[in-house]
Amino acid sequence: MGQNIVLDTRSITYLEGGGNYTYVHTLTGKKYLVCKTLKTMTVRLGLGFMRVHKSFLVNLRQIEMRNIENNVLLLRCGGTAYVSKRKRKELDSRLRTGKQGL
Repeated sequence: MGQNIVLDTRSITYLEGGGNYTYVHTLTGKKYLVCKTLKTMTVRLGLGFMRVHKSFLVNLRQIEMRNIENNVLLLRCGGTAYVSKRKRKELDSRLRTGKQGL
């Protein structure tokens, strides 16, 4: 508790917001609790990440599969993230055009 850990953004699969805290999920399956809002983390992480739902920010390069019927993303770490109806078109566009960041 209270440790500073530096993570390579490529190892982050998705972030899950909960009030003033955010859980950072990594490729290794580890989960870290950060005392920052998801909105703050969205700004910090930038281009390669997309807010797909009010509670989820995903690394676009870590999407394994998309279940269009249920609006769920399966990520490389084994986790899942929901996609809101409002974000479907933007997500499709970014995945199709390859605007996934560096």
